[in-house]
Amino acid sequence: MVTEDGAKNLVEEHGVSVVLGPRRISRIAEALHESETEPVIDISFVWALPPYDISAPYISGVSAYVTVMQGCSNSCSYCVVPSRRGAAQSKPLRQIIDEIKLLETKGYKEVILLGQNISYFGIDKPDTPRLIDLLEIIESESRISRIRFVTSHPAFIDDKFIERLSKLRRVMPNIHLPIQSGSNRILKAMRRGYSSERFLELVRAFRNGNENFTINTDFIAGYDGETPADHCETLELIEKAELDGAYAFPYSERNGTRAALTNNENSIPIIERKKRCKEILDKVKKVALERRKRDIGRSVEVLIEAPGVGRSEGNINVEFEGGRSNEFGIVKIKEVSSFAMCGELEDNCLQEDGIEK
Repeated sequence: MVTEDGAKNLVEEHGVSVVLGPRRISRIAEALHESETEPVIDISFVWALPPYDISAPYISGVSAYVTVMQGCSNSCSYCVVPSRRGAAQSKPLRQIIDEIKLLETKGYKEVILLGQNISYFGIDKPDTPRLIDLLEIIESESRISRIRFVTSHPAFIDDKFIERLSKLRRVMPNIHLPIQSGSNRILKAMRRGYSSERFLELVRAFRNGNENFTINTDFIAGYDGETPADHCETLELIEKAELDGAYAFPYSERNGTRAALTNNENSIPIIERKKRCKEILDKVKKVALERRKRDIGRSVEVLIEAPGVGRSEGNINVEFEGGRSNEFGIVKIKEVSSFAMCGELEDNCLQEDGIEK
């Protein structure tokens, strides 16, 4: 995000008439009108909420993203988000519900709730429901068929959350839960606020009673000071957690972060970071394949995004012949790869409990 001085430079030296921060984008029309008389600089961290004629960002004719919060109040050593986007700020409950109901009228079957750390939802405002309350309210007040949420933080999830989540039928059995490292020493250096043991406890709790609950995560490979032993602990965690998927990235220093301000002589060579990243992804691919093999012969519910393509409740890509877009079908799985499945469409256009699926 541009600084105040940077914004003034854009206006004075480059003739820019409007400079808006990421939380002020909804003011674009108003700002353009104001700029007819004088340049507009508005880079406040205060969230300028859009009016109620909401237009959600769609990702397909089937699913839509719904932003429920912006910013982050954590202090992870490597992350630039809090300084660039400000502290966490939750969107008002009624606006979220109105947005989802609008999507219903447009025929969307799935909503994906977005937040940098969505597990923090409501903590910034005492009168705002927490994330699990929000999920329960959405399921109670809307008829949307599938509900997902990203991205979660292990330090903000407890057993009570998981217990209540397990009772929600339209919140999908899938979570993106970034761990970043399997080494407790590195997790402490990253200021993540949990241990690898706690992460594994959460994995077991999510899958308690539903072994098909899918779990994806993120890893940072080659963080400053990471030893070969630390890296091995990450590879071991992947096997213990039986992950369904993961993103992994070589560590990259960000200016202004706590990690960048530390004069660390233990920086890992970029070649080694990339090597460790590949080893992580290879391990995830191997483990995920074993998870998918269990699905062979199963019949899974699929939300069809286009003829022949859809996603399971666990957010696994599924391929088959036929089907109609924006409807649900049952696919019997015949073949699998690490991150996808292929099968035969057995039934199309399902309906359950009065909710068209």
